[in-house]
Amino acid sequence: MGAQSFLCHATAMQPPFRTDEKTLARRELQIERKQMTVEMRENLRGRFLRIVEKCGGKTNVVIIPDTGINDFYAALDEVIAETNALAHPSQEG
Repeated sequence: MGAQSFLCHATAMQPPFRTDEKTLARRELQIERKQMTVEMRENLRGRFLRIVEKCGGKTNVVIIPDTGINDFYAALDEVIAETNALAHPSQEG
């Protein structure tokens, strides 16, 4: 068996979820048609924020290590503040 076929075979045998991860906190949101899940998880490498978006059969995942959560939160807060300062198109004349 070649190295490439061994890797494919080994990958196929992995479980569909990480058994070494633990969920510390979890919140679910329904935003319009999107189902959102926000989780703080932990594995052997540390804690991380996991954001999952499901819509129309597609799933998107964003993972942020806990070392970057404060920076992510600050950037998100700044972007929201900047856009809130702009006029909303529906409020214009």
